[in-house]
Amino acid sequence: MSEPKRVLQLITELRPGGAERIVYELARGLSGERYAVEVCSLRPATGAVTGWLKEAGIAVHSLEMTRKLDLGAIGRLRALLRREAFDILHTHLFHANLIGRLAARHGIPPIVLGTIHIAERRFRPWHFWLDRLTLGPRGIEVCVSEAVREFTRERARIAPERLRVIPNGVDLGRFAPYADDAVRQAARHELRGEFRLPPETRVAVAVGRLEGQKGYADLLEAWARLRNDARPVVAGAALIVAGEGRERPALEAQIRRLGLGDRVQLPGHREDIPKLLAGGDLLAFSSHYEGFGLALVEALAAGLPVVATAVDSVPEVLGDSPAGRLVPPRRPDALAHALAETLATAPDRREALAAFARARAQAFSLPKMLNAYGTLYDELLGKRRDSRA
Repeated sequence: MSEPKRVLQLITELRPGGAERIVYELARGLSGERYAVEVCSLRPATGAVTGWLKEAGIAVHSLEMTRKLDLGAIGRLRALLRREAFDILHTHLFHANLIGRLAARHGIPPIVLGTIHIAERRFRPWHFWLDRLTLGPRGIEVCVSEAVREFTRERARIAPERLRVIPNGVDLGRFAPYADDAVRQAARHELRGEFRLPPETRVAVAVGRLEGQKGYADLLEAWARLRNDARPVVAGAALIVAGEGRERPALEAQIRRLGLGDRVQLPGHREDIPKLLAGGDLLAFSSHYEGFGLALVEALAAGLPVVATAVDSVPEVLGDSPAGRLVPPRRPDALAHALAETLATAPDRREALAAFARARAQAFSLPKMLNAYGTLYDELLGKRRDSRA
């Protein structure tokens, strides 16, 4: 049997996030007889994902970038690629895509592909120009959703045949225990105990970095409207936003201004997302723009209904599942109405929605994603062999 092909996954940093989770799953899931996968971050490898990778036996490198204009990082990456003789360089997110292509422009390694994880709605026209320029006429990019593919085709003017779609995958096995009613009830009891909530409290959970993209300011405005609802289960509901990021001070100030201190909590980054979601009653997803939305699939896998903004990939991920309720973005009034109606759902309907949610999550299983990337790697390696024949 031939030696496994060596693959380097390159990403900006290793703090917990959607793209970082996918890099971890690719490294862990593809390493074996066919591929030997390692990971490299542009920034110092100090995030929690570093620990996950090392625990899984995955080698982690860092280019030790501490500023964006560290052009020496290109040379450090080029040296790493030559020294370790990687066969494939797989990059993730804009800065890693750019630096990876520049480092490998002389053909080492022979195969370079990137994954686009976001429909970047901020004003960054140079991103699209540089993406198109460095991709070249034969390069391949993977988009994590059809929405990202269409967005990239329009904004970066990249030919459709250069854009492949591989939806993100979630390890559904992490959520399987919570399909058992006793396990789920224990998670609900533990969640309310941890956050000092009455046992009957309905709880909405939001998961994601505390960044402007996630629209948490809208979510807080919507949540403030619920306290005037005539239904006690709605007026007394609690919101838990799990994540960390730059918006924390602003969100904490908004919570104080709106008088939500007893109804909204920001516990920071959590490692126990399956249990946290299983203990909740719904996922609140208020993003202004997205690429995929791993939290959507995680919530579905946990059996939760979802109230989400209808942006980019979100309708694509939820499909026509009854477990998903879509609202316009940046509309706290519409978000509040959808949250209230979902919080007030009758118990028998909640059980039906849980079954619908778990069924929809199956469309985004981890093996499907790993098989798709493995097939793409094989295709690119095969084309490389044919070109040398």
